[in-house]
Amino acid sequence: MKDSQLIILTSFITALKLHQETLPQETIKQLKEIANNLESKVIELDAIAKTTPTLNDLYNNSFQTLLSRAAQRKMGQNFYPSDEEEDTTINNITEDIRPEVARIAAMLDEIKASQILASDNPPETARQLLNE
Repeated sequence: MKDSQLIILTSFITALKLHQETLPQETIKQLKEIANNLESKVIELDAIAKTTPTLNDLYNNSFQTLLSRAAQRKMGQNFYPSDEEEDTTINNITEDIRPEVARIAAMLDEIKASQILASDNPPETARQLLNE
C-alpha cells in the first residue's frame, strides 16, 4: 500500500474509532465492499468521510495530523505523530487527537482495517480491535 493510501486508511479508521454515532446502513454497505478489496478501493474512504457529516471533522483532523508529520519528516510508512514536537500548523482540535492517531498508526494493519470495515458496527469494532 502506498504512503498516501496508508494516510487515508489510518485517518479513516481513527475517525471511526472516535465516532460516537451509528453510521447509516448505506455507509456500512459501502465499507463492507471496500473491505473486500481494500488496497484498490482505499481511496473511496476519503469520499465517504467527506460526505458523512459525523465523520468529516474527525477524518480531516486525523488526516491533517498524519499529512503534516509525513511532510515534515519526508518518511515512508513510519509517519507517526510525536507528542513532543510543537507544530503550529495543527489546530487545537487536532492536538487533542494526536496521541490517538499515533496509537492507531502503530497498531493498524490491513487485516485489522478490513475486519473493522467489514463489520456491522465499524466504530465499535474499531474501538474493540484498537484498544489492545
